[in-house]
Parts: sequence; C-alpha cells; structure tokens
Amino acid sequence: MVEPNTDSETRDTKSYTRWDCVNLIIKSWDDLRQDHFAAQLLTEFDKILKLEGLSLPLKPYAVLATCSDGGLLETVNDARSIDSLKKRLAASMGPRGGPATLVEVFTSMFGRGSDRCRDAQRLFIRSMSAYSVFCYCFQVKDRHNGNILLCR
Repeated sequence: MVEPNTDSETRDTKSYTRWDCVNLIIKSWDDLRQDHFAAQLLTEFDKILKLEGLSLPLKPYAVLATCSDGGLLETVNDARSIDSLKKRLAASMGPRGGPATLVEVFTSMFGRGSDRCRDAQRLFIRSMSAYSVFCYCFQVKDRHNGNILLCR
C-alpha cells in the first residue's frame, strides 16, 4: 500500500502528496468485489483486535475492484504459501513420499527447538486463530494451504 505522509494518518484518511512504489497484482476476468469487501472487513476486524489489546496479529492487504471483472491486489511482501513451502521442502528432502509437515517447515526455517522456532510457531498460532475467527464470523471460503501465507 502507498505509505501515508505522517504516522498519525490511517489507511482510510490518507492524503497523498508524493509517489511511493507499491507491489500490485493486476487481475482480469475475476470479480474482486467480494474480495474488496472482505479486505475492508479484515482491516476493521484488525483495528478492533488492536483496540481491545489482543495480541492476534493480522496482515490486512488492499483489494480494489475497478470493474465487475477485474481490479488490483496488494501483494504481501516476503510471504509464501504454506503449500509451496511444504512442497519445496519435500523436494529438497528427496523421495520420502508426500509433502513436508508444517512442523518440518518451521524447523527448517527457524531451527529445531530454537527460541526463534517456538516464537514463530506461537505467532503463527495467534495469527491463524484471528483469521479463523474472522473467516468463521464472515463466512469467508476458499481457505486452503495455497491461500494461507507465512511471512518471515
């Protein structure tokens, strides 16, 4: 997303006086209107969690439906899907039969039994809990390992 001019401005009230670079995906032949609305709800849900002092981190991203069959999606930098991480790790481990487990992904990224690994797992659990509640309350569908991202 384009960065605001001052820290006190929120995503909803930004006024832009300079250009910043933003990574976007331009989608066509895909109706993003529901995604746009879900992204707005997720941003509000994140604000509520923060106001209540809950340590349940979400990473809202922008979606802009520019027409009935296209729009723009903000990318989540330095993020990979769980599916791609599991497949990549399984391929590097040789022919052992099937994708790697989530535990194996975390230990390969952060080190077996390390404080970094435990902290990353706890952060993932808190974040996934918040997303799960959000998806349940607002009936968000299409959640699978190809759509769930891990960030470093």
